[in-house]
Amino acid sequence: VYFDGPRLSANAHVELYSKLGSKKLAIRGEPTLEGNETIPLGVEVKSDGIDSLEIAIDHLSESLQENGIYLYDRWKDHLHDLREEPYAFSVPGPGVQEDRFTLQFFDQYDHELSLGEEEHPRDPESPDKIIWSLQNKALEVRTRSNAEILDLKLYDMLGRTLLSIQPREKSVHVPDLNMAYNAVYFLQVATKKSGMLTTRILHL
Repeated sequence: VYFDGPRLSANAHVELYSKLGSKKLAIRGEPTLEGNETIPLGVEVKSDGIDSLEIAIDHLSESLQENGIYLYDRWKDHLHDLREEPYAFSVPGPGVQEDRFTLQFFDQYDHELSLGEEEHPRDPESPDKIIWSLQNKALEVRTRSNAEILDLKLYDMLGRTLLSIQPREKSVHVPDLNMAYNAVYFLQVATKKSGMLTTRILHL
């Protein structure tokens, strides 16, 4: 049985809650996670003198042992692994922040992302990087060095391959991509000189 518990007004100096539409929840019941869930969070600071806070995992239920648990800070465009350490951030003072944080769960994708590195090993000395843009469902990809792209792969948060092509071109145009909003994707590009390059796409 899964149930939601509404947030109750308390005398705490700081409150953290999840958002479900217009509802503010202290307890949010979710079925078994599939690995692509995104939960908006709200933070309310009620007292003066508080300029920094931390968000951390207290403990994990058995059903969450295999999931990645990440906090995305929209203000800083930063995705933080809460399994590694708490996330510390500054606050401007008393007030409510409901557009800053989302909690994101995604399954183990590291294995999938490392599969191509045997064929195209990453050159740790290379300054090259992926340059991408996403507009009107069309993805444009190139590298900073304008190298020929030998292999291009796009993964979702579950590690599923959404796109796998071998363009052998310096610039790649992929139209009509069906990508969900408020989700994280991972883009891999292989070049002859730099090997395998990986970057994160936030589709907001």
